[in-house]
Amino acid sequence: MNQDERDAHVVTHEFRGPGGVGLGEHFGSLTDDPMADGMNNTPKYVVSTTLDSADAWQNSTLLGGDWVQRLRDIKASDGPDIGVSGSLTLVRALPAHGLLDELHLMVHPLVVGKGAKLFPDGTDGVGLTLLRSSALSTGVLHTVFGPAAS
Repeated sequence: MNQDERDAHVVTHEFRGPGGVGLGEHFGSLTDDPMADGMNNTPKYVVSTTLDSADAWQNSTLLGGDWVQRLRDIKASDGPDIGVSGSLTLVRALPAHGLLDELHLMVHPLVVGKGAKLFPDGTDGVGLTLLRSSALSTGVLHTVFGPAAS
């Protein structure tokens, strides 16, 4: 396996887990793309306070206002891992509800000095433990954290 294949493996298998479920992912505009096909064919759960339907996304279910309990029920079932893509608001909410098992952070070799923080000022601290890390061929570090032991 060359480095590009290894990097793709990190994104599609380690990041989402084999057969992982994505929350809020949308790749419907891409065609003839193996990653987009995989995302489009994967069952998805959409967490939204403004939508009435998830019909805009293939294979998607809207969790609705009771999303915390519905997500707890999904996690308790015998299904695949759940991954979150594209929702900083949701990622911020998961630890507060005890729903964070792993946090994957991709650290890029670039310092920007401004922009949105993962957890903004005033947020309660989130204790984490490094579970594993790897360096990609681009210099990006793929880090995986879990909740710190209480």
